Parts: sequence; structure tokens; C-alpha cells
Amino acid sequence: MTKITRNLRIVVLGGLGDCLLHTPFIRHFRMSGAYDRIACMVPEFTLQLFDRNPYIDLLVGCQGPDLALWALPEQDFEVFSPYIRARLRAIRDGALGLESCVSIKCGAGWIGTPGDAHILRQIAQRYGIQLTDESLDMFTAPEDDEWAETFAGGLGAKPIIMLNRRTARSFKEYPRERWQAVVDLLAERATVLELGAPAEALGGVKCIWPLQPLRRTAALFRRARCVVTVDSFSAHLATAVGTPAVVVFGPTHPAIFGHPVNRNIRCAPCDPCFDPDEVGCREPVCLTQLPPQTIVAAVLSILATSPPDRALKSPMPWGACNVRHY
Repeated sequence: MTKITRNLRIVVLGGLGDCLLHTPFIRHFRMSGAYDRIACMVPEFTLQLFDRNPYIDLLVGCQGPDLALWALPEQDFEVFSPYIRARLRAIRDGALGLESCVSIKCGAGWIGTPGDAHILRQIAQRYGIQLTDESLDMFTAPEDDEWAETFAGGLGAKPIIMLNRRTARSFKEYPRERWQAVVDLLAERATVLELGAPAEALGGVKCIWPLQPLRRTAALFRRARCVVTVDSFSAHLATAVGTPAVVVFGPTHPAIFGHPVNRNIRCAPCDPCFDPDEVGCREPVCLTQLPPQTIVAAVLSILATSPPDRALKSPMPWGACNVRHY
């Protein structure tokens, strides 16, 4: 009897954080044993998120517009493309045109209304997948870990805290002066590192500049005792490498985009709106009403409970935060 070969093509779309959220599905399909070959088509700038992933047989980096082509149905491949839908339509004289659209988007009428489950569960339910493990994957190479070990070893004996203030969507950012207050309160207890140019840095932080490749950054995150960040790629990366994180949420929903292993903080009188422009919000009270001391307290709690050698351990839950923890 001839064995039927099953091939799966996974089309990955979005920013760095969105792409990292595909890794539980990649692992799920590989561990299911249902497929002989798994190919992943990813945005070219995200290649280092996947190029050491043992669950992928073929990895292809693509320019953005090309990803929609890979999402088209194909006879020899099953296609899993959770963020994009594509189809061909007749134009004229037998010619075909490509139609594509983003199939998952936050906001009214789309995925992610207040009170919904985590985005991974929503995607799994939408595609009928029994996803039993929602942990993220990020694999590094020995040379990445060697670099990170050398870099971290030169910082002294204080615990390392990775700080990220920035995200592609500025409406999710915590005020700079509040971040400075956070750093001032932590400076004596820890070495605070920030990815970015020294000219833009907060006082009291050490800058990592020039920026390092993604795998090196991941290896350094793994050696930190804590990551402090806004809702961004850094929050997902910390989760993927097993480093506890304090994540500041504003317009976005912690229950949907946060991870239960992190301390997800939101302090606001309003519900998450996902995009302030869509609801006409002129003052981001969801961010301005969060006191720096709340962030510092969460960080110090992690420093007090996480072992110094936690880089050798697997990710684990770190308890709840006392300010609207989701």
C-alpha cells in the first residue's frame, strides 16, 4: 500500500511579536505526527525567529506582498494561514488576479473584543485546532549564547533587567518621565539595559548599541532576571525564552495579548479599546494613571522570587499582580 505524503505550508504574517505567536502552532503540527514535511513562509525580517526551529523542514523568507501568494490553496500542500486569506479571481480573458485580506484584526467586529480569550485560543478555535500548549518557542545558536554570556558577564554582580519602552504603535507607550522614575527606583538594585542609541536613553541605563541580531537579543533576554516592557515584541520574546516579565498594558487587552506567565499590569477606569483613534480617545488615562511604583513593586517581587540561575530553567508562572491583573 502506497503511503500518502502530507505536506503542510504555514504562512506567517505580521510584526515580530505576531510572528512569534505562530510558534505554538508550528510545534503542535509537528508533534501531531500528521505531516511528513512542514514548510514555513515568513516575512524576511523575521527569519532569525525561525531559522533554528527544529519543527520546520523548509523555511522561506519573503517580501510582504509575496506572502499572500503562498496562502493560496494548492493541491500538494495543506495550508495554515491564520492571519491572511487569499484567493484567485477572474479578471478578463482567462487572466487571474490575487485577492487577499487580513483575516484577524483587533477592534470592533473582529477578533479581540473585551472579555475574549487569549488570541492563541481564539485562533485555535477558529481553525478547529486542539492547542494544548500555548508556550512560545525561540531557539538560539551556541554562538548567540556565547556572546550573551560574555556580555552579561561584564556587567557586574547585580541582576540584569531588560527595559523596552518602544513599540511600533506609539499609543501603547508609557510616558517617558514615568519610565525614568521606574529606572531611578531600580538603579541601585539592578543593572538596567535598554535596546537603543545612547542619545535616546534614559538616565541610569546601559544601552545595547548597535542593535544586535534577533537571536543574540533572545540569548541576552534569557540571561536577564526580568524584562520590563510595554505590550510589544519584547513581552512575547521574554515569554519564549522563559524570562519573567512585567508588561504594561494600555489600550490593548492583557487577557488577549498577555501571557499568564508574566505580570500583566493595566490600571484604568476604562475598558481596553485596542486603538484610541477609533474611539476618539484624547487622553490615554489607561497609561497615565499607572504609577511607576506599581511597576517597580512587580519587578522587585520577581527579583525576590526568581533564582539567579533561572536562565537554566524552563519558563514557569510567576503569580499575580495586585493591580488589575489579567
